[in-house]
Amino acid sequence: MRLLVQRSGKSSVSVDNKIVGKIDFGLVVLVGFSINDQEKDIDYLINKLIHLRIFDDENHIMNRSILDVKGSVLSISQFTLY
Repeated sequence: MRLLVQRSGKSSVSVDNKIVGKIDFGLVVLVGFSINDQEKDIDYLINKLIHLRIFDDENHIMNRSILDVKGSVLSISQFTLY
């Protein structure tokens, strides 16, 4: 399993000109799965993702997680990551 993570102020995903997912603030995550991935691998990366400290604190230092800022996650399947 691989994740490509990007902070986002506002994002959406469209299929056939119809929005199928959107967030106002948080993380856009492209997710690639492998046939060898197990549930423990998924749990590990999800835990790592939600605790990743990439949002600024009051001193403009990247020291807050998605949980701290109460943001959203837009997860997009992307098999080409492999």
